[in-house]
Amino acid sequence: MLRTIYLGLGVLLCALFVFYSISLPPDAADLLAVWMAGEGFSNGNPAIIYPPDDTVFTMRPDPAWRTLAAEIGHTERLFPFVYPPIWAVLVGWADLSFASFAFGARCVNYALLALIPILSWRALGREMAFLPHAILVTLVMFGTFFGTSAIDEIQPQILVATLTLVFLERLRANAPITAGAALAVAAAIKLYPALLIVIVLARRQYRVAASFAVVGGALAAASIWLAGWPLHVEFLRLIGVISDTGLSLSLSWSFDKLIGQWFFADSLMRISPMMPLGLDPEGGWRVMAKPPVWQAFSKLSLLSMLVVLAIWARRAPDNDAVYPVAMIVLALLSPIAWAYHFIAPVAFAPMLISRLGDVGKLIFIAVFFSLSMAGAGTFQTLGVPIEALTDWATALMLLLAGAMIAAGTREAQSPLHRSDHRL
Repeated sequence: MLRTIYLGLGVLLCALFVFYSISLPPDAADLLAVWMAGEGFSNGNPAIIYPPDDTVFTMRPDPAWRTLAAEIGHTERLFPFVYPPIWAVLVGWADLSFASFAFGARCVNYALLALIPILSWRALGREMAFLPHAILVTLVMFGTFFGTSAIDEIQPQILVATLTLVFLERLRANAPITAGAALAVAAAIKLYPALLIVIVLARRQYRVAASFAVVGGALAAASIWLAGWPLHVEFLRLIGVISDTGLSLSLSWSFDKLIGQWFFADSLMRISPMMPLGLDPEGGWRVMAKPPVWQAFSKLSLLSMLVVLAIWARRAPDNDAVYPVAMIVLALLSPIAWAYHFIAPVAFAPMLISRLGDVGKLIFIAVFFSLSMAGAGTFQTLGVPIEALTDWATALMLLLAGAMIAAGTREAQSPLHRSDHRL
């Protein structure tokens, strides 16, 4: 029976893959940024890899990208490369056309999306029967902004989320070396997973921390050796500029966005997206350089939250809600919190149903329906603009984090609960 169920899920995922592959536009702007950085490195022009922003992060890449994008027929917005230099080197070495690179990345992303329900189920201790857990997580991935925004852009965040879930699943399986290595690779793609090491240290899981340090150090050394130190200086400069920039974007759900809208609306500058040569920009976003008081508040908030998380983790060493809650609040405190930054923590949302009963079900429906395409369509029909809904997304993520905190103190009570150790 289980084999039939898993076969059915596999067929469903394949059907979704075919549907999305046919229906989605080929111009994945986020992935294109990675490919363009690889082209810059392989063509001996590393100066165009990172954007030239000095004081404000405008989300516009080097102007040379306009010509390169036009040459390959790209017709969508251009976004900058914001990853460590090693990935520009590796993509440049691959020497693939963007079409081939995008197809391969999309196939990898779908394979990873198939793993996410399994990993989160195991990380939660298999407290719910696998099938309902997998259905709930798959609906969240394919039916809400969390997953679809990443699928549309063929986002590397899907890989980062999967690696983070591998880290948590390996922790649960008492495999500290693999856990630390998975977290290190995730942090080598996007830096913020490294913040989770604070929880590891608070729980005195020193073998995990040692593995993280060794693998992370090896990746950092390899990056410097392959790409050179000057490119890393540029990368670190860019990270500093991003941290000190206030951005207001429709699908960014960070506290910074709300602070900018509430207290600095008159200081936000309108930025038009960069387009390939010959195409006119549409839409845009608003940015500003954070004043010193805002910069200090952002840094103090992040530091304070890390202290709170460390204390909580130390006092509740077996509480499996600590990590998903940490991922939510740390994303909200970051300069940009795109919907797909929450992929890993929302994969733990079935715990609301298995542990909080009817209240958990109501919260699950409220959060994920509101942040789904069906929910957005319903609200727009009622006259609620999409911008207002995305502003509420921050509150909904706080609601989800609060519900997870409550769920972390309880054991599974759902009738769907069943111990199944065959995955």
